Amino acid sequence: MINDDKYKEFLDESDSKIAYVNVETEYSKQNLDSSLKNNLFRFVELERSSGISSLSGKQKRMSADVATRFFKNYFASISLVVFLTILLISIIAPLASQFGSNKPILNLTPEFISNLPPSYAPIVTEILTVSQLENIIKVLGNDAVTTRELTPGGDWLVTYDKYTLINKTLGELSDKTFDFTTILGTTQEGFDIWTRTWAATRDSLLLSILVALTETTIGILIGSYIGFHAGTWIDNVFTRLIDIVKNVPSIIWFLLLISLFNDLNFGTLFLSLILIGWTAPVYQTRLWMITIKDQEYILASKSIGASTNRQIFIHALPAIIGKLATSFVWRIVIVIFFVSSLAFLGFIPYGGEPNLGTILNEARSQVENNIWILLLPSVILLLTSLSTQFIANGLHDALDPKIGGK
Repeated sequence: MINDDKYKEFLDESDSKIAYVNVETEYSKQNLDSSLKNNLFRFVELERSSGISSLSGKQKRMSADVATRFFKNYFASISLVVFLTILLISIIAPLASQFGSNKPILNLTPEFISNLPPSYAPIVTEILTVSQLENIIKVLGNDAVTTRELTPGGDWLVTYDKYTLINKTLGELSDKTFDFTTILGTTQEGFDIWTRTWAATRDSLLLSILVALTETTIGILIGSYIGFHAGTWIDNVFTRLIDIVKNVPSIIWFLLLISLFNDLNFGTLFLSLILIGWTAPVYQTRLWMITIKDQEYILASKSIGASTNRQIFIHALPAIIGKLATSFVWRIVIVIFFVSSLAFLGFIPYGGEPNLGTILNEARSQVENNIWILLLPSVILLLTSLSTQFIANGLHDALDPKIGGK
């Protein structure tokens, strides 16, 4: 049996040991926490100083990655070269030419300058009257002209060098020596085909690029905002406005705007195309924005206090920039074909510089005289359409790492 004094002594001794153990345990815990904190901070510093750079290497810019993925696509790369070549030639050719794009090549009678052949095939065969034949023989001489009478005292089938006739005629008028020639010949009005076609290409590309850039900018600003606020009153207002514009045929809007402006030039044509075509980029951007506006990273940015504009233009917009870039490139082709179609159908009485549509419209009645008046603008339209399509697809893939990285 343990008496009361020994039991109290035992309890006092036990309490002191428990207290000692608690103190030692608390001390060990503090040391452990301190050790963990030190090691944790040391690990962060190590990772911050050398871990990331040693594992991932030198950081790359997004533009460099996009360019690398784009040029890995051979079709897109070749198409870009083709498109830039067309663009450069359309700028350089009219500047380097001695002829204007909308006036006859020489101040001579139409019989000299109309329907000239290409320079590589200067010999022509024409049906001429007796008086015309006599004038040609007077300039060139009998040896340079091959004739065959078709009707007694009437028409003659005459073969001669067209450019030699022009150069000798100019020499007699000015007492100088001329070596005049054209690359692809002239139209019935005496316009140089080469210069006129490339000037039309330049104006068409310039107009289409400016229109596409403006429409895409409007689409990004308005479409992104109303798409992020889908279902609100501002979205409903713009949606109904888009429906009104889209449900009326574009050609009706165009003819209405042209009649209001009362003067068709580059500025009024540009403004008309903007008023007609702004709805498509806005509608497309709105749909794409709706598909991503509820993504987790958008909600995370909102939860940490990001403003609405930051959520839209900093976090959400980069996710659809590839589709917007593709849409922009496609808008260039759409505008070119829209304007060319209207000019070809005669809805654009363009009195200034020509466009590809007016040239193709002229070519319908003159293609038998010179195939290049139809072939050159047709090839330019075809190459422009195909190259921009491949560029758009390549740009879309390059801006999407999931696709471009494969």
